[in-house]
Formats: sequence, C-alpha cells, structure tokens
Amino acid sequence: MIKAAGFVAGAQEDQPVYNSSPITKGAMFTALKPQPDQAPEELTEEELAMAETGGCALVEEKPGLPAGVMRNIYLRISAYFIFLLVILLGASGRLDWANAWVYMAFVMVLMLAHTRSLVRRAPDLIIERMQGFGKEKIKPWDRVLVPLVAGVGPIATLLASAVEMRYHWPPPVPMGLSGAGFCVYLVSFAFVHWAMLENRFFSTVVRIQTDRGHKVVDRGPYSYVRHPGYAGAILFNLATPMALGSYWALIPAVITAALLVVRTSLEERTLVDELEEYKEYTERVRSRLIPGVW
Repeated sequence: MIKAAGFVAGAQEDQPVYNSSPITKGAMFTALKPQPDQAPEELTEEELAMAETGGCALVEEKPGLPAGVMRNIYLRISAYFIFLLVILLGASGRLDWANAWVYMAFVMVLMLAHTRSLVRRAPDLIIERMQGFGKEKIKPWDRVLVPLVAGVGPIATLLASAVEMRYHWPPPVPMGLSGAGFCVYLVSFAFVHWAMLENRFFSTVVRIQTDRGHKVVDRGPYSYVRHPGYAGAILFNLATPMALGSYWALIPAVITAALLVVRTSLEERTLVDELEEYKEYTERVRSRLIPGVW
C-alpha cells in the first residue's frame, strides 16, 4: 500500500500516520521550485512524482502495529511462558519432565510465529482480539463460555497432567502416542492460524462486528467447514494430554471440547439470525466442524 508522507487525504489531524517519512514545508518547496539554471523539463522523476502528489514524498507503508502494542503482545507471551513453567514444572515437582519442556518450547515457537504472521497480514484482527470483553454487543452466554473454554478448561488439563506426573498415576502413555499428540497439535494449530489469516472477523468473543463491516467469509478453510477455528481448537485441546503423556488430563480436555461444541452451536444460531448472507452460506458449506458429519 502506498501512502503520502506528511498527510493522508481525508484523514483527521489527530490520527497518526505510521511508517511514513514526512518532509518539511521548506524542503518540499525547495524540491519543487525550479532553480535559475534549471528548466522545468529537467526535473527529476522523483521531483515530478512529488509534484503530482502535492509535494509529498511517496513511501511504501509497511504493515505493522505501534511499538506499545507490540510490547504488550510480547509481555503477554512471556507471561504465558512463566505460567506454563509454574503450572507444569511447579505442580509436578519435576524439573526432569521432558515432555513438559518440549511442550513449552513447542507452544512458544508456534505462538511467536503465529503472532509475527498476524502482525504482518492482519494487524487489525490482533487489536480486535486484544480488546475482547471491552467490545460491545457480546452475547451474554459467551461471557460465561469464554472463561471456561479459554481459561478453566485448558488450565485444568495442564494441571491434571502435572499432578499425574507428580504421583505417577498409571498407565504411562507410550512415546509414540505422545509424539502423535504433538503432530496433531501442530496440524490443528496451523488450521486455526489459517482460519485467522482468512477471516479478519475471528474475534475472541461472539458478536456481530458492525463496527468493522462484518461479513461472511467463505474462502480458505471456510470453504470446507463453517467453523474451522473451533475444529482446530477442539483437536489441539484433545492433543495436549497425549503430548504431555497424561491419560487423566483427557477428562478436562474432553469437557472443554464439549463446551466448544456448545459454543459452536450457539454462535451458529447467532450468525444465521443476525449476519447477512450467512444462511445462504450454510447452504453452500453444509458442515460445521467435520466435513460430511456435522
């Protein structure tokens, strides 16, 4: 995207322009004013381009977010890593728990790659997701479900894995099954990431985003199932116990997956009733979570 440095046509004075290179008024007119020994036709291509845009240097705008927002994002990721250290290694009392170390490194790498990709390609989505419950028109039932599926459920899964490791509850999970858990986690996380890249309305809460021009998205993974984000989230929630080597942690993971199915159904009803053209979309893409099944 190309943006004129110094000002943008139609922009308000109090709206900053990021990643542009303003030039001073004096420098602008000096660049455009023909010198005594220079004929108008001798202007350089750069000076002609400046003249065509009202005296503004054209620079390529780089996508991204303000430094303060990026700092907030990386602080959150760092805090999450500390949280994983405490809940997995602290609750288990085992610094030699190899699966936990691999899991933490695995998750951190995925989160950093995921964040950098969204910053480049969907910075507005990051802002929407960070604001979360600060937004308007959130469904009341979602204020109850979000803490359960994004907080209580995953924490209970991690904690159950740590407690099982601490007390050596049988039976042990085979190494091959644990490796399969990591593979499923990777694929399902990538599927969710793909959905976010294609759908700039992929918010953390269920609401019709009229303030952002909410519309139906039917490309990418949305051409296969209507709720790819939930499909991926269910899979990596179920894969986490296996990756950490815990059968007992499947109990809270399955409960979390069931709540995600409930949330899928409630969100589906909201979209059919309130989002224009969504009902027609359901006729083109028949499945919610699993192609050909539901």
